[in-house]
Amino acid sequence: GVPYTYAIGATEVNLNQYTAFLNAVAATDTYDLYSASMGLDSNIAGISRSGSSGSYSYSVIGSGLHPVTYVSWFDAARFANWVAN
Repeated sequence: GVPYTYAIGATEVNLNQYTAFLNAVAATDTYDLYSASMGLDSNIAGISRSGSSGSYSYSVIGSGLHPVTYVSWFDAARFANWVAN
């Protein structure tokens, strides 16, 4: 075991959760947390981005309960840090 308390999610991160994260931290999107593929893949629900750098906003396409896709390991680490803090 580990000598500290930790939590782990029981399900995939869904579009609603990742969109809330993007709206909270990615108005400029310095770390490329959003992938254009999130809004272009017609086979899945996704996330769209509007506005310009400094004032980007994000919204869910389709059902927000679908798992988010096109997320890198680094994006996931930043999301986990955001959730924890």
